[in-house]
Amino acid sequence: MAGEVKLTANIPAKVKGINFLWRLCAIVFYISYLCVQINNISNGHFSESPWKSIISTITHASEIKYPDIIIGINILWGICGIIFICMFITILPHFIILFLKEIVFVIFALISMFTILFSGTVPKGMWNFMTKYIRHLYYVSAWLLNFGGKYPKFDGKVDPDQPLQIEFVRPDKWVNIIGLLRMCGIVLLILLPHFIMYIFWAIWVIISIVIGMIIGLFTGKWNKVFSKMIVSFMRFRIRIICYAFCITDTYPPLHGKE
Repeated sequence: MAGEVKLTANIPAKVKGINFLWRLCAIVFYISYLCVQINNISNGHFSESPWKSIISTITHASEIKYPDIIIGINILWGICGIIFICMFITILPHFIILFLKEIVFVIFALISMFTILFSGTVPKGMWNFMTKYIRHLYYVSAWLLNFGGKYPKFDGKVDPDQPLQIEFVRPDKWVNIIGLLRMCGIVLLILLPHFIMYIFWAIWVIISIVIGMIIGLFTGKWNKVFSKMIVSFMRFRIRIICYAFCITDTYPPLHGKE
């Protein structure tokens, strides 16, 4: 068996609509901030940190002689920034842990390429760590998307309370030559069609997230069309990761179906 990864989603029929509002505010702030900074950099100006932008926006909005509507927009933008900071602080411990795990994940993947080449297998301890890292990453993503799960744990173990369930099937034996292809970077060429598709699909997914959250703000649930699109993309992405980083030897299909 070449091994495989299965991702299933169980998004509750109802989720807290107010949580969509917090996430939408954070998204609006972050996207607008990036647009402003890109414009500043293109004009040769040094970018300002988001924290300073928020403070100056709120404290000086009423001091600048702009029309009231512009002042109101500036204040709303600052409030969105505060919400962004609160969400960032809430999930920051996970970002730190995931960053540290990712370093180990990459090291283990590199070692696995050699072990696959010479022995056709990956040490079980390494394989278990890498699968837990991916599961942790996806649990955090589900929380950020307001898929209805509890605040994720840090260990990456199977959690039945999470809306995304990921099952990893360990290969009986890896193909030695594929380990060599990964070491030489040739696997990047093999996955080139996936990377091209990934770029275009990711753009549509970003749009789907924003539209889906706006709808969820009023309905208190994820629209099935948009949630299905997002989950399919996540399934497509996890298969690429698992193939490229030695977790499975199953070549990922060019779709996100189960």
